[in-house]
Amino acid sequence: MKSIKIAIAAGDKDYAKALSKGLWRKNKSLRFEICEAAGRDELIIREGEKELRLPLLDDPSGKSGIYKYAPLSKIASDILINCSLKLNMKFSCPSENAAEVYSLISERGGAGVSVASIALSKELARYGGKKVLFMSLSDFVDRRYCPESALSGDLNELLYSFSENSEPEIKGFLAEDEDDVSFFRSNGGRNPLYGLSDSDFEAFVSYVREQGGFDIVVADLGSSVNERKLQLMDESRICILLDEAESLKEYLSFELGESFISRIRHFKPPRDDASIKRKDGRLEIDIDGELGADVKRFVKGEGL
Repeated sequence: MKSIKIAIAAGDKDYAKALSKGLWRKNKSLRFEICEAAGRDELIIREGEKELRLPLLDDPSGKSGIYKYAPLSKIASDILINCSLKLNMKFSCPSENAAEVYSLISERGGAGVSVASIALSKELARYGGKKVLFMSLSDFVDRRYCPESALSGDLNELLYSFSENSEPEIKGFLAEDEDDVSFFRSNGGRNPLYGLSDSDFEAFVSYVREQGGFDIVVADLGSSVNERKLQLMDESRICILLDEAESLKEYLSFELGESFISRIRHFKPPRDDASIKRKDGRLEIDIDGELGADVKRFVKGEGL
């Protein structure tokens, strides 16, 4: 989608920063700068020689601008509508065939996010007939979870090819386990996804979702929150918390909007050490035991 450059003129700079951050998460095509207000709070949008000024209103009944405390999705929608009608800007729609994202996260370490993420991926692939990609956003990649592959390309090479403005064949950089779940090949170490800028990360995730041929991307977000993980959670159909994590829910509601709460699900995996098999220095997740049974009930209960 074409980028829209917007200047936020507001007397309250904290509000302006929060608004720009929240709107960018709702629509990555929006780019912001903050400037001094000249008499009133407003959004200033320029397209070539044309200029559009949208007042930010304190009164929700006002009809000559945008109510500044409306839900972020409503503000973002109003911006796009005004740009289309008044500046004749054209926008493309996201692909309807893009893979859905299911993200998993915990408030504390040791909750088994990686194991639960892989078990969910296996359940969806083996019994749901879905084409699934497992993607880790942990700071450091644990290569023990990645199955062996005869292919040599890894995630670092894929990202390099992608950064060179080429469209590499994703399958050449994947390994598949016995349930046909796909993993990015990795040699371990720091996760190369954190070497991307926000815009490049967004573009890469969109490329994987739209061009990878997957039905679902299962994202292992570990036990901490950062801007990159918030980006992916905002793209998620559901976000699965592996504990009650009320403080985390409140934080996500603040960062991503109250409507995000409707996408949160809870799943507490059992302590099932027998489900983790060690073979030739690698870890394999078995879903034929207690863990798999709980995952199956969760998937069925959520209609996944």
